[in-house]
Amino acid sequence: MVPQFQVSLLTKLGRYSTLFFRLVYEVTVSETFYRRGAGESFYRRGQLRRKRSRMNRNDFRELAEAQDHSIVK
Repeated sequence: MVPQFQVSLLTKLGRYSTLFFRLVYEVTVSETFYRRGAGESFYRRGQLRRKRSRMNRNDFRELAEAQDHSIVK
């Protein structure tokens, strides 16, 4: 029979907090990589880049129209 001994509260807290953070990490990684897939994230980044470039072009055209430059139109 093994005698019982005291385990400090800090040790218990550390053990359970590590378990909790590992669980949260696994859920986060599985949602971002396995469910969506890497291709979809690249596709979304490309969409955002194209959207930003369209917005920049539109802003430049509006500015040119406001200054009455017919070259940019």
